[in-house]
Amino acid sequence: MATRGMGLLFKHMLGSTGVPTVIASTTAYRTVHIPVGKLGLGLTIQVGRPEAATGLVRPFTFRGCKITEWEFSLSDNDVANLKLSVDAMDESTVTALAAASY
Repeated sequence: MATRGMGLLFKHMLGSTGVPTVIASTTAYRTVHIPVGKLGLGLTIQVGRPEAATGLVRPFTFRGCKITEWEFSLSDNDVANLKLSVDAMDESTVTALAAASY
């Protein structure tokens, strides 16, 4: 699981906006998310898909997205996995591909 930036996904998975707080006398943070429903929440997701023939990356922008299902799994000595099912209201290919930020 990522050490930073997961709050946005948890917000849209659970409908919760947890506030990070420092764990006493450490540099670690803890965020508690309480499921409250996803009414009113929506996000925009953009994906760059390369064309096999040309290698050109085409932008696909999905607006009005809702995370409808999710599954978090972790096995011993393995990397954590998050599987999302997303329902989008609209797809567009005219918006330029944004630069990735991590």
